Parts: sequence; structure tokens; C-alpha cells
Amino acid sequence: MKKFVLIAALFTSVSLFGEGFRLVEWGANLAEIKKAENNRKFIKSEEVQTQGKYIWNLDIYTFEDSLKSAGEFNVQYVLLEDKLIQGNYSQKIKNGDLENYNKMKKILEDKYGYPQGVYKSSSFLFENGRENSAEKKILTWYIKDTRIDLILKRDIEFQINYYTRDRELVDFILDKALEKEKEREKKLMKDSEFIKSKI
Repeated sequence: MKKFVLIAALFTSVSLFGEGFRLVEWGANLAEIKKAENNRKFIKSEEVQTQGKYIWNLDIYTFEDSLKSAGEFNVQYVLLEDKLIQGNYSQKIKNGDLENYNKMKKILEDKYGYPQGVYKSSSFLFENGRENSAEKKILTWYIKDTRIDLILKRDIEFQINYYTRDRELVDFILDKALEKEKEREKKLMKDSEFIKSKI
């Protein structure tokens, strides 16, 4: 299952590029998203995202959409307690063809200038005794209340991920993570007391 880089948003349409994600502002609820998407059918999934001691329970709503000449994309709205905090586009790369990735990169650069952040990594995994490279390149733009990452994953897939930078929502995200941590600590204390009583 795809992991979300939620914590990155903390530090730092159907218009593809704008404030919020698609035609929806950050913090919108599911009803507002459905209205903006003309009651399109979503596939819902849930994911627990952890980063160190922080824990979030996320609801993810996915569908396919066509972005003109760039083809079909998976589109995801990521909500935390019915508030939009992240949006994603992703597309598989066929036969190493980077044409659509390069189109999206050019559109982002034309609109926002050169990326403010560039990150490259490569790691090597071994599968069945064979070396398998896991390269990744991330270009990042910061605009008002939004962070945009264009991610290229080893000529297999590329993503355009939008994260909220809205101060109120970032505080909300941190508060929810701390609530989960406090719940976890409370349960550990309770379990510890139970074990002590039995020893």
C-alpha cells in the first residue's frame, strides 16, 4: 500500500495546479469534495500512517481521471477526521516513457518557476539474488498554503502530491497525532498495571 509523506507537510482544480487540491480548498470535508467532483464514485480505503511516535488514521478516496493529453491518472483525496490534508495524482510509466512526467514537470515549472527543493536517492535491494535499484527523484515547490512534490520512482511511476501548509490545519494534524500518542501511552500504562498485578 502506498505510504504518504504526511510528516513532510508539517515542516516545511479541476485545475491541476492551484491552492488546495483540484477545485477543493484545504480542510474541506467529504461532502464538499463529492460536490466539487459532481458526486463521482470513489473507492475508499483507510491507512494508519506513523512517523516516529506520531500516528494518524487516514481516509483515502481514490478514482481515475483523465488529464487531457497526459492520459489517465489515479487521483486521491486524503482526509484526517473528515478534513482534506493531502491530494495525489499518480500514473504508471509504460516502457520507460517519461513523456507525461516531463509534461507535468514543464507545467509546474512554467507556473511556479524552478523547484525550491530537489532530492535524489537510490537504494539497492536484492530480490531472488538479483540487485534491484530503487531510485527516486523529488522536485518540490512551496506556494502559499500548499507544498507540491513531483516524484519520479525509478521509471516505474510518477506522482504529483499536494500537502497542506495551512497553519491551522498543520496544528490540527499535530494535535491529532499527539492525541493518538496519548491514547497509546494510556493503554501501555493500563497494560503495565495489569501485568504488575499478575506478577
